[in-house]
Amino acid sequence: MIPLGTKVSIYGHILGEPFQDPKELAEGDVGGEVQLIQSRLKSAGYFQVIINGKFRSNTTAAVKNFQRDHHLMQNGVVSIKVYEELGLLE
Repeated sequence: MIPLGTKVSIYGHILGEPFQDPKELAEGDVGGEVQLIQSRLKSAGYFQVIINGKFRSNTTAAVKNFQRDHHLMQNGVVSIKVYEELGLLE
């Protein structure tokens, strides 16, 4: 455990290895990465239902709306560009 107030530096992105891009996510995927995407989409006003880590049609619709508003291809797939726009990659 790290004491409260300790400066922590995280290298790479929060989704895996520093030099490996996170995997694309699409309908049917489940897990922590999906939950993180749902959380970011909810914070941005695109995802209105309970965050459950299951990439279903409601997540696809939210991703498509996010992609539309950010001038990305509207295919419902969480690509590197979507990760970047959500602030998960630099």
